[in-house]
Amino acid sequence: MSVFPNMSAAFDRLWSVLAPGGRAVLVDVHAERLGVRGRLVNHVARADIRRRFWEPLQARAQAFELRDLPFRRQHGGQIKLATGVKA
Repeated sequence: MSVFPNMSAAFDRLWSVLAPGGRAVLVDVHAERLGVRGRLVNHVARADIRRRFWEPLQARAQAFELRDLPFRRQHGGQIKLATGVKA
């Protein structure tokens, strides 16, 4: 989600093709503040890892969960997994 120029439009498209009762799963990196590695990730991937990529899912899904995955410095931030079910 951090690499889409219009993250909201990308999520809207994903949500529109998900059947009722279907589970959406998003995995991306997030950093509240960018360090050297975070800036490098943003530059190389043309991303914005400061985006709170899970918020569109959190706003629409039932049974929303957000988890941290194992941390690796080279990602420039925390890898997060967000999941939720479409009503």
